[in-house]
Amino acid sequence: MHTSVIDHYSHPDVNVIYVKESFKGPGVTDEMFKEFFKNVCACMQAGCDNIEECYCLETYGQNYENGLLKHEQLSSQKGVFECSRFCCCSASCNNSIVQNGPSKNLLIQKAGNKGYGVFAGVYFPKGSFISEYAGEIIGQAEAQKRLGDPDCTKYLMLVREHSKNTMIETYVDASKFGNIGRYLNHSCEPNCVVIPIRIGRVIPMLCFFTSRPVAKGEELTYFYCPESSIHSNMRCYCGAQRCCKYLP
Repeated sequence: MHTSVIDHYSHPDVNVIYVKESFKGPGVTDEMFKEFFKNVCACMQAGCDNIEECYCLETYGQNYENGLLKHEQLSSQKGVFECSRFCCCSASCNNSIVQNGPSKNLLIQKAGNKGYGVFAGVYFPKGSFISEYAGEIIGQAEAQKRLGDPDCTKYLMLVREHSKNTMIETYVDASKFGNIGRYLNHSCEPNCVVIPIRIGRVIPMLCFFTSRPVAKGEELTYFYCPESSIHSNMRCYCGAQRCCKYLP
């Protein structure tokens, strides 16, 4: 039986409502959002470390090693599936990382011209889970409507997944509802990537993992639109040596 998300962070912006998990918004039906993976593992307590005995690992593969996302998963198009609340294992099993909440070692601080940013409170090895990008999950048509709002545009994340001839798009708007993940800034040379994680449902959680070791005190960043070669007219202040000067 898995527990609820543990998240003790809060917003420095009082106009934003803090949510620990993403929730269903316009354009997302109950059918799309419901839990559906009923084939579960029978591992007891911590467990989920033997791919030959754990149904989840045998079916979807081993995602983590010593609590870190395996390096091949950081760049793979293969989906990541964690154990769900229907499994017999506990929330501390080796295949339950992101659902327990963001890292407890994050700091929200001012980041110059970028506004607020998220900084590492400790050293993070490559593959460390940082946080979900939580907010309002919306459909494509609703996302197009909201693009006219500058605040929404800044906090609207789109992740595309490609599987054979199918493309799955997930939109999360963290402009009015969000968690600590909304404060991660863009960098042209980022140290984090966004990985879709599925836990018992089709719609994934969009999660930040470190793509390289990150030192204590370093700002945690990601590339806003990795699939886009078009840049906006908004200045980029990431400070990277190979900065593109404008945000994607």
